[in-house]
Amino acid sequence: MGEGFKRQFGDNPHQENLREYLHLIRTSGWGWETVKNLDIGTSTVTIELAHNVECLSYEKAAKPQSQFVMGIYSGFFSELFGKRLEAEEVRCVAKGDNVCEFVFKPSKEA
Repeated sequence: MGEGFKRQFGDNPHQENLREYLHLIRTSGWGWETVKNLDIGTSTVTIELAHNVECLSYEKAAKPQSQFVMGIYSGFFSELFGKRLEAEEVRCVAKGDNVCEFVFKPSKEA
């Protein structure tokens, strides 16, 4: 996905191109994403995902449950920015939050 985006828009895409491309999650029926923060310069992204189908069946899980969706985003942004990113789910529907929220930032090990 990341490679395809880079072929289409280059290494320095306009943020609006990136926001539109991320609607893949929405069109796939996995949830409704909102890009809360997107900083290409620092390679940081925050995404809020409402109606995350991966988490809707849980009731008060002890920890976040969005490994699949978070992995898709993480792989996409790591490829796009050309560096390994850390991913953290800071809010999760499975834990009782109203949305899932993911924060991606450059890995300290990269």
